[in-house]
Amino acid sequence: MDRRVVFSAMLAFVGFGGLQAETLSYSPLHPRGGDSVNFTISTFNCGALLDTAFAPPGAGNGSIRFTITQACNCVATPPPIVLNEAVGPLAAGAYDITLYQQFRDEGGACCEGGCSPPDLLLTSALTVSDPTLSLRQGRFRVSAEWRAPGIGQGIAQGVPLTDESGYFTFFGLTNVELVAKVLNGCPVNQRYWIFLAGMTNVGVTVQVEDTLTGRRETYVNPLGQAFQPVLDTSTFATCP
Repeated sequence: MDRRVVFSAMLAFVGFGGLQAETLSYSPLHPRGGDSVNFTISTFNCGALLDTAFAPPGAGNGSIRFTITQACNCVATPPPIVLNEAVGPLAAGAYDITLYQQFRDEGGACCEGGCSPPDLLLTSALTVSDPTLSLRQGRFRVSAEWRAPGIGQGIAQGVPLTDESGYFTFFGLTNVELVAKVLNGCPVNQRYWIFLAGMTNVGVTVQVEDTLTGRRETYVNPLGQAFQPVLDTSTFATCP
């Protein structure tokens, strides 16, 4: 499903062309790491050119900046100009989005009144999710891939619920297919316990990694078989 608009912001301001308004929207609704995001900008100004500045995320954040360049003698006249810009593929992280406006003559030089800094029109935020579940304060990473006849294969989208549990979706963000939980069983048998439960009969491959020790384990549900619960209380002998 292509759900076009996840955010729409509007700001009225006084500029060279008088009262003007811009809107910014983007899709898909919930981008995942590796997705490209399409931004749609609507402006009531004239002769709009769009510049994009993009900084990839570092330490969990990044920025995407758009600048609309207008002619010095621009006068806003409807209907609005619609600009489309695709950015990505994007790494998982949180992004600040800003939309600016500046004025230049046809040669790109400053207007008669001089070069003024670009006007900030609106700001927003975008979260690109990591399809991997990060549990127990990030120590355990759980990832899943699915395979279905007639559809193909893909990477499951993880959604955390608590520090020790979460779920995965395969085909749609509202359709839960797989639940995962990592419990601290160290006081009982010196093991971390891996519990998996599925509500699907497609082929599923789940990988669990203890990032502290590097220990990994893969769990496979065959295509066409109802997902068999996993109650693994022995594999991860990685307690302190």
